Amino acid sequence: MNGNNSENNSPQQSTGASSSGSPMYPNASYPSSPKPGDPIPPHRGRSFFWYLKTIFLSIFGIICIFGIIQVVSQTFFPPENKTKSVKLSPESTVWETYVNKNNSYSVSYPDTLELSETKYTTVFTLNNSSEGIPGFPLLYVSVIPDGFENDKEVYNFMSQTTINKIFSLRDSESIQTEAGPDSEYWTFTRLAAFSVSGSQGVMIENKNVYQGQGLINRRILVRGTNKTYIIGSYYSTQQELNALQMFLNSFKII
Repeated sequence: MNGNNSENNSPQQSTGASSSGSPMYPNASYPSSPKPGDPIPPHRGRSFFWYLKTIFLSIFGIICIFGIIQVVSQTFFPPENKTKSVKLSPESTVWETYVNKNNSYSVSYPDTLELSETKYTTVFTLNNSSEGIPGFPLLYVSVIPDGFENDKEVYNFMSQTTINKIFSLRDSESIQTEAGPDSEYWTFTRLAAFSVSGSQGVMIENKNVYQGQGLINRRILVRGTNKTYIIGSYYSTQQELNALQMFLNSFKII
């Protein structure tokens, strides 16, 4: 009996796999398949920070997409630019009065323009520099004292000799206001003579503006007391010309 027991209790050699088909590593642990009746493990929900990050990334993505759309639309479908003449429609523009006591005059101008002053000149330009042609004021008034020869202090300065010649011209006659080459830029034609604020006035014009393609240079010279006023404009449309006419009509020597 003891011999049989010893045979039954003797260790059996491994055959490389258990009778249940497990691998040859007896000490390894393997997850067991769920059995009916086993409790269902709790579901791990997403954290608050996950939702917060998702919302943030979504908003950021929408902003980026909107920005890209804006850039593309402005690049390939730019909005129609309003020209400066639209802002100068006399029917839709408020006109303000400017008084220059030092040079004894007043004038009204569209409130869509910005003015800048020097001792002898006041220019009125568009407040949006991207519109119009840079360097050319839409409206201006220059004052030239009799006998004054400093051409650097007066915008569109003319000598006393040139002024006298202009007043002596007949309608449709021309004069070159500056000597030298490129005379087409400095040749003005007299258009008409008329009274401005009770004083003698004469209108001249040049249609070849240097570096101002499409612009017309019109000036009205008005005799004052010991001085000459130049009321001028660089215009390209009928509305701008109408604005010059209203500007001229409002001019008063005080």
